[in-house]
Amino acid sequence: MAIREPVYHQIVHGKWDDMMEIEKRWFAIVQEIGGFPMKRRHNQLLVVTACRYIWERDWDSLTQMEAAYQSYQKFTGNASDPIEWTEACTADRRSDVCRAIE
Repeated sequence: MAIREPVYHQIVHGKWDDMMEIEKRWFAIVQEIGGFPMKRRHNQLLVVTACRYIWERDWDSLTQMEAAYQSYQKFTGNASDPIEWTEACTADRRSDVCRAIE
């Protein structure tokens, strides 16, 4: 069963470049840990009132997804910093877990 995980961020005005830098740090963290599929990244174009950043991952199963997120415990650096930086750049964040229908 294919699982799709879209995550929606409403970026604080003027923080887009900061958020893209933070995404580079998240990329390095998940590369170090391993087990995460690559993100597909999107910038929502037709939203006049907010700047939206969306990323998605496709997982083979919920088990794979859960194991990857539990593996954050393997990260040897300070994971609270990127979390705080992400929160400083986002006014709202929402994620979903969906069964992919192809």
